Amino acid sequence: MALISKSEWARRQGFSKSYVSKLIRQGKLSLCNGMIDEDKANAREDLKKQLLKAKLNNEIYKGQIIEAQVNKIAAQYVSAEAVKKVVSARNRVIRDTILKIPDRVSSAIALLKDASEIHFLLTNEIRNTLFELSNDTTV
Repeated sequence: MALISKSEWARRQGFSKSYVSKLIRQGKLSLCNGMIDEDKANAREDLKKQLLKAKLNNEIYKGQIIEAQVNKIAAQYVSAEAVKKVVSARNRVIRDTILKIPDRVSSAIALLKDASEIHFLLTNEIRNTLFELSNDTTV
């Protein structure tokens, strides 16, 4: 029967002193004159299993917290691919709308002889087109 201190047995087992005190309070370890019978204590294999289980549960819990934090951060961002798709679709609408301007004004321009009238007509058409595009929320 080898009697050793609680702190020495804790060190040898890789436990904290507070964990050893907890085991004593729970009745899983007993003291003999304030010391631990190392042979008896070591025979309690389930103590190591309990500690490993507690450590494993602690690591799982930490992993779940980290995963939740990562998911929260990821939810704050939009994927670059999604942004590219939206911008590309919007650019196509703008391009197509601007390319339709000549079709809409060519016959009116053909009737005008004054450059200032042509300029006024084109400027108004471009301005109206850009205004419509700025208010278009379909894309």
